[in-house]
Formats: sequence, structure tokens, C-alpha cells
Amino acid sequence: KSEKIGSKIRQAEIEKVNIMLILGEKEAKSSLVSIRRRFEGNTGTIGIDELKLALVNEIKTRSLSHRKETATTT
Repeated sequence: KSEKIGSKIRQAEIEKVNIMLILGEKEAKSSLVSIRRRFEGNTGTIGIDELKLALVNEIKTRSLSHRKETATTT
């Protein structure tokens, strides 16, 4: 969209987006991504490869804890 980045961030917050990845000119030049999390705000910048690993680890951790709960209740 042709909107400014601040407007896009506000819209994502209204829509209750949990994780926003912001890639502007500064980030593109340095191969970094800025991360904003719901309830935490701006959490800084991270390399793309590091981001992939962190998100995969977060997903695995959440799914494993869920599986443990269902495995013990059945």
C-alpha cells in the first residue's frame, strides 16, 4: 500500500496482529528485520536467519507444550 509505515503499524495494532516484521530501507541495507510484538512493542532488530530460527523454536515450543497437555489428559 502507499500508506506510511506508522499508519500500517497502527492498523496492525488495531487488528491485534501478534508479530509485525518491519522491513524498511534501513533494514534492507543491513539485512535486518525490526520486530514489534503485541503487548511488548518494539523488540529491536534481528538478522533474517536468526529470526527464522527464533520463530521456528517458538512454534515448536508452543506445540510441544500443547501436546504434553493433551497426551496426559487422554
